[in-house]
Order: sequence, then C-alpha cells, then structure tokens
Amino acid sequence: MSQGPTIEMKCPRCGATRTIYFDHLTGRTFAVCPYGCDGKGSSSHLPMPDVLLLPWRIGRKLGRTLYAVIGDEPADNDILLGLLDDELVAKLIVDTHNEALAGKQAGNE
Repeated sequence: MSQGPTIEMKCPRCGATRTIYFDHLTGRTFAVCPYGCDGKGSSSHLPMPDVLLLPWRIGRKLGRTLYAVIGDEPADNDILLGLLDDELVAKLIVDTHNEALAGKQAGNE
C-alpha cells in the first residue's frame, strides 16, 4: 500500500479515535481502529500491539513482504506490515528496525 493523506475520525462502534488511510495508487481507503474494530460491528476489542515495539521479519515466499512478529517465533498469524518492490530494501528495513529495537531494549536493561 502506498499511503497518502490520513485523517482522524471517531470509530462508530466503540468511539475511539481511528485513523483513515488513503492509498493513492489503488484509490482505496482503510480505517484502522486502535481496538481492532472495523466500524461495522465485528470486533474483538483487543488493543492492537504497537508494531514499532515488535521485531520484524521478511516473508517466507517472496522475500519482499514485511511482518511484525507477535510471538517468540515467526508464525502465520504475524501482523502484515506491507509489501515492497525489492528484496534488498525489505531486508535493509527489517535489519535496521531490529537493530534499533535491540539497541533500545539493551539501553532499558
């Protein structure tokens, strides 16, 4: 997804502030509620984890897909972050993020 402008709105289901993203390449909009609510009544109302505090990985098949790892090991239920055009760029992004995360965690210990 190529993210364009964003706006903040109240979620009609839970009242939380949610972010509306506009993908200027496809013309689609995406609503992201911090409680996982889609605004249409289906929600577990569990808070979404902050993906910046989780380690990231590259997808197993293409090598261009980015995921946030939510368990101790990579799994099929990891959070999809996006798909990149180039495997080297994906690897650079994941390595840079994970090194920064490790440095931050080492500084807190």
